[in-house]
Amino acid sequence: MDLESVDFKGFWRCIMPDFRNYNSLFKYINNQLKFSIQEVGELIKKEVEKYIQNNLYDAYTPLYYQRTINYLESITISKVNSNSKGYVVEVYFDTSKIIPDYTDTKYNAHMDVYGVPKNNYIPLWLEEGTEDNNGNFFPREGIHAMGNTAEWMDYTQFHVNKLIQILKMKGFDCTLK
Repeated sequence: MDLESVDFKGFWRCIMPDFRNYNSLFKYINNQLKFSIQEVGELIKKEVEKYIQNNLYDAYTPLYYQRTINYLESITISKVNSNSKGYVVEVYFDTSKIIPDYTDTKYNAHMDVYGVPKNNYIPLWLEEGTEDNNGNFFPREGIHAMGNTAEWMDYTQFHVNKLIQILKMKGFDCTLK
């Protein structure tokens, strides 16, 4: 095939959107921004997962219970939403993914010794820690996964830099002021 026989006009139309007015341009830019923020949310989720892996799962091996990994798997990212400040994506623990279940041991996975589900408390207990009172068999220090990751991101501007990087890859000229 030689270059004279290629219809470049049709070729460019397939790649570049056709903006007939400002509304279509604005909609395209907004959609690209939303997709990019969603990608940044996924990267933030991976950073939280990495923090939990390093500071909880790799930090010690429990002696009295078997891990389910539900805590790590419960990290969830929302869809991009808008509020008065702009677009936002949330990374959070979805406690419905921490499944209470009976085990063959004396203790239940994500339940107390009476069989009452405690899955809603696990992210709080692991984040803030628990005390050695009221018969708590496993007191522990909190790992502060969300808090420490958020501090690190604010300090390094991880989320801002990743958003700029992703938008640049999509052809937007971005600079940080």
